[in-house]
Amino acid sequence: MVQVAWLGRRYNGKISEIFEGLPREQGQQENRRDRHGEAALGHLLGHASRGHYLVRAQPAEDRTSNKLKNPPVPGRSAEAKGKDQEHGLGWFLASRPHFAERVYEELRNTIGNRLPGFTDLPRLIFLEQMVNETLRHRPPAIGVFGRQAVEEVGIGGYRLPKGAIAHALSYLVHHDERWFPQPNEFDPERFSPERSHQIHPHAYFPFGIGPRTCIGNHFAKMEMMLVVATLLQRFSISPAAGQCEPQPVSDVTLRPKGGLQIKLRTR
Repeated sequence: MVQVAWLGRRYNGKISEIFEGLPREQGQQENRRDRHGEAALGHLLGHASRGHYLVRAQPAEDRTSNKLKNPPVPGRSAEAKGKDQEHGLGWFLASRPHFAERVYEELRNTIGNRLPGFTDLPRLIFLEQMVNETLRHRPPAIGVFGRQAVEEVGIGGYRLPKGAIAHALSYLVHHDERWFPQPNEFDPERFSPERSHQIHPHAYFPFGIGPRTCIGNHFAKMEMMLVVATLLQRFSISPAAGQCEPQPVSDVTLRPKGGLQIKLRTR
């Protein structure tokens, strides 16, 4: 019998709340996965010309449709589903307008009004900091980094027998004050050129670590940066009326429990 070792103690309650959304059958997760979310932002930006729009990320417990239900027109709501990690970034930008405006100013000063491209990304320093801090605060995958002990080993005062499986939970490590002071604060300056060297190289792993790191990690970050850059060039964003900070719930990846509603206003 292969044993599963649990090495976390401080955040048991929080992790239990997050994991309550895990599907009981892997097939459920596959059936509910959005395969056409990429088109939603394109439809939203393509149809929008002026006015106010409401973008709603589907809640974790209700993601059965994969289509943009209505093209947005002024005063109406549109359902635009993005990648899991983009929900978190959307919230942090909408709820912290000073950060959103700082990203917008960076865009104006570096690329002006033209559409951003891959070659622009190295110059979007603060936007990358926002992405990195979002991935720290809301890592997309929190319970899939398992390793099997090839021999008996001691880790943090625990003895793991040969064959035991230990899981590194990124959410726990990313919110451990030993590695990230004031871990519950959203602070993109952690990843500034002046401070990023202070982060332990093994304390930040939103996409895993080592030879089995997610092969799509660079693409995911690139996608986040390009989507946000394109969005903020055209819109200012804010939380919709009555929208509180969404609590994370895991469906293998973290999603906003109850959904997320963000208001867009054309610039």
